[in-house]
Amino acid sequence: MRKDKGGRGGTVINISSIAALKQTPVLPIHSAGKSAVLQFSNCIGMEPHYSRTGVRVIAVCFGATATTLLSRQKFGGLDEATDAELEKHFENFYHQRPESAVAGVLQAFKEGTSGSTWLAANDKAPEEVTGNVKKHTKSCPGVFYRMIKKLFLTQFSASAFDSDFDSNNDSGSSPGSHKPNLKFRLPLWNR
Repeated sequence: MRKDKGGRGGTVINISSIAALKQTPVLPIHSAGKSAVLQFSNCIGMEPHYSRTGVRVIAVCFGATATTLLSRQKFGGLDEATDAELEKHFENFYHQRPESAVAGVLQAFKEGTSGSTWLAANDKAPEEVTGNVKKHTKSCPGVFYRMIKKLFLTQFSASAFDSDFDSNNDSGSSPGSHKPNLKFRLPLWNR
């Protein structure tokens, strides 16, 4: 499919969820998974990927849709208490018709630009929500770096990574007894 690999380009539409756009304590696993789908789709749909590959990538977020998926047997939360709470919420969700979800996919296919996000919910006309998604993730790189730095320095023992940075230990102490040099460590994640 990729033009840079001899293909003709094309379109990939990934299905996310309204749960990727709004945090809810009753759907932590679903929200996390669909957030990953949304962000992955947006990122690989951006430049320079689109120009290089010719593959337009679009994310469509469905609201609750009247299918057999919306049952406690197929859609679990985090634990028994969360599942019970989720079942109560299912009763209060507006369940759009499957035809409305399909209309959202078709409109996104016809009108969507690569890296865009569309919402198909509540039997309403599909709506592009890319601007809202970008607005709420604008400061993420700095936030992500600070979060990882704090997590790394406070949660992980350097001893797990001794073989990667023993040569940086100029303190004379035993390996693993010092904080890792983050400028050295972070690029290793890309290997």
